[in-house]
Amino acid sequence: MRTTGRRRGHLVLIAVLTAAAWTAPVRSQEGPPPENDATANSLRPGAWAIQFLVEGGSTNIFGVTDLSVKRHLTKRSAVRIGVRVDVNFEDSNSEFDLVFLEAEDEWSEEETKLDSDNLTVLFEALYLGYLRHEGRLSIFAGAGPVTGYLSSSSDRVRTIRYADGSSLVETFTDSDSGWTAGGLGLIGAEYFITKSFSIHTEYRVSLLYQRRTGEESAYREDGGAWDRRYDTAIRTWELDAGIVFVGLNGYF
Repeated sequence: MRTTGRRRGHLVLIAVLTAAAWTAPVRSQEGPPPENDATANSLRPGAWAIQFLVEGGSTNIFGVTDLSVKRHLTKRSAVRIGVRVDVNFEDSNSEFDLVFLEAEDEWSEEETKLDSDNLTVLFEALYLGYLRHEGRLSIFAGAGPVTGYLSSSSDRVRTIRYADGSSLVETFTDSDSGWTAGGLGLIGAEYFITKSFSIHTEYRVSLLYQRRTGEESAYREDGGAWDRRYDTAIRTWELDAGIVFVGLNGYF
């Protein structure tokens, strides 16, 4: 009886050890190994990313948007090509204000209506260097050339009501278009929510040369020598500093 009991005890012990041996590797494979900082992002050679950015704090109706495609050359470097679109519409109407007209030597009421449209399309080619390429938070800086197209137009209608009840309407119209080219520099930070999805912000500084041509005209409803029309040419350098963009990135 004792021999039979010992044999049964040995068989139970062997069965328990065998079950533990089989279940141990299974339990270790139930979940993926914990993710470390080295695998928390997609900053690797050959990785592609699509980036959508908007200008922070923009008051434009449609705002300023930037759509880019990025390819990583190494963990520390990448090239980014994108297009930036800036669309701004303004439609305002002032109430009648009391003004003094020196030419007529009298007080009168004045109302102004303004309708303006502005479009800027910029093409950017940037080289990016990553100062911290490991972990979820990465720091980067970059620079490159920029070129693009500019256009604007506006119509301003001024209505004057005199003390005797008569009125006068003046119309001012101007439009121009041209091109711009220069350089862009930036510094920013990117945080990976998942390995393939991140959010980022960047601070931009650009120096652009603009060349535009257009025409202006002025018309009064009473006609006369006051009416005029002439061409304009603008050549200028423009420095934009303190532009902040925020955006989303998808890696594949």
